[in-house]
Amino acid sequence: MINCNSAKSGDICGAQFSIELFAERGLNKDAAKKNWWEHIASPKIKADIEKYSKYSDVTKDFLDQFATQCMDNPQLTLDFFSSLNSPYNVDKSTITDATPEGKKFNEVYDSLTKSLEFKRLFLDIFDENKTRFNVKFEIADHVYDHNDPTKEVNGNTTYDGTPNLVITISKQILATGTAMSKTRIEIAKTILHECIHAYLYVKKNNPNLGMDIADVVKAQYPTYSEQHEFMYDHMLPIMIRVFSDMRNAVTSPAGRAAVEGLNMHPTTTPVLTSEPWNWNKYFKFLSLKGLEGTPCFQQDFPNPEPDSSNEFRFFNFYVNQGHNYLDMP
Repeated sequence: MINCNSAKSGDICGAQFSIELFAERGLNKDAAKKNWWEHIASPKIKADIEKYSKYSDVTKDFLDQFATQCMDNPQLTLDFFSSLNSPYNVDKSTITDATPEGKKFNEVYDSLTKSLEFKRLFLDIFDENKTRFNVKFEIADHVYDHNDPTKEVNGNTTYDGTPNLVITISKQILATGTAMSKTRIEIAKTILHECIHAYLYVKKNNPNLGMDIADVVKAQYPTYSEQHEFMYDHMLPIMIRVFSDMRNAVTSPAGRAAVEGLNMHPTTTPVLTSEPWNWNKYFKFLSLKGLEGTPCFQQDFPNPEPDSSNEFRFFNFYVNQGHNYLDMP
């Protein structure tokens, strides 16, 4: 590990660090990467890698692919720490703390990256080879469904068949006081769902699967049994652990106390039954929100007209109570 603290001059240390780091990782033998590091890499990237390497080794594989992606995609501004702590390389350069919405997004995303399960959700489910792609996050005033431009949505994912995807999050869910405002844990769920969306696109290598995540799940896993296995055996257990890891960072103490005092009703007909709030049930139902269009969900949570099932009412009640309380001051 390189110890720049022993250098007599910070400037000398930075230059020496550049040479030593690439030599240690064996990357100085690649003339293009060496040139990128010494002449093209931004001061921020160099500073971030130097800062990290004082305390922990940057693996050759990660640094190699990160440098390659920076070189191959100069239109992106990849962030070292966000990429290191995510299952893909991240560009969120247009999202800053200068606006309340940008600040909220960055806080929620940073909380996601602190969950060890965040990487595992994608790498264990989708990618046996642990390959990475690039995701550019953006915030737009309004986001609409690609297939229905009249339908406003929380976020969407654009995939053109290359390793570079764009996830756009609606300002409306980040702002307070709008008809679409979401709590912090609901924003985290939106980001997670869009990331799963991105992975499904890449796994299938087909940008025409459909832009709604429910459509993508149906296309990728067309039968009930395949959907059930994907959602309940793979996706939900890890998403529950992600939300459990980050719960205290994206919910308020007052909100947690409020929901923990609620009586929840698994059945309302023919007999009203009650039980205390259960966090794992809430995390499960929150994870399923947005997947109501899948046959798997519809079979497990039937919602026939004019009366919905006990299962659907229970699901809806949990999600609504979380929305009502979990960001309360």
